[in-house]
Amino acid sequence: MRSIDTLMRRRAVPSLVIACVVALAAPASAAQRAAQKVATGCRAGEASFFRDEGLSVKVATKLKFAKPLMRERINAKVSGGVATLTGGVTTQEQIALAGSLASQVEGITCVNNLLKLGPVDADDPSNPRAP
Repeated sequence: MRSIDTLMRRRAVPSLVIACVVALAAPASAAQRAAQKVATGCRAGEASFFRDEGLSVKVATKLKFAKPLMRERINAKVSGGVATLTGGVTTQEQIALAGSLASQVEGITCVNNLLKLGPVDADDPSNPRAP
């Protein structure tokens, strides 16, 4: 491995800085992934803003236009291929249906179904209509 003086003489400092940042960021990222895996029971893939937002729109659209779920308030958010459903529905069958429909979207690896029976509280952060 080259010494820092050698790297500085060859103007490789930006590469060294990038390598240090990546090395320092990796443990935090791995710790976050491990915490998410334990918390949800799902294994999240590599997060990508545009892919995850596209999948969120696909899941939300599929749920919005399913006839039994049209009047329900369901929020869908995707991160790393894991869909998280929050909100309130009228029946237990609607909870199962929403989870099933979300899992049918191509690119979704796991569904974290946090839907509740009944209306959602205004103070609940998972409420799609919360301010």
